[in-house]
Amino acid sequence: MTASFQSNLEGIKDNGLGLDLIFLVDSSGSMEGQKLANVFHSIEALLNILSLKDRVSVISFDSSAKVQCNFIQVINI
Repeated sequence: MTASFQSNLEGIKDNGLGLDLIFLVDSSGSMEGQKLANVFHSIEALLNILSLKDRVSVISFDSSAKVQCNFIQVINI
C-alpha cells in the first residue's frame, strides 16, 4: 500500500510545493481496538513518505469534530 501512496504523491510533488494534508480520524466507539490501530498505522505510513515541505493537521470526530493538531511541518513530528 505504501508504494501506491508514494507513486501517487510523486506527480503532485513535482511542482516543488509542499502538501497540506488533513487526517480526519473517526474516534467514535465503533472505531475501538484494531480499527483505530489500523488508522494510526496508515497515518504513520503516510508520514514516512512525506517530505519536509509538507504539513499535516489532525481532526478527530465522534458526535462532534475537534482539531487535535493544527498544521505543522513534517519536520516537527
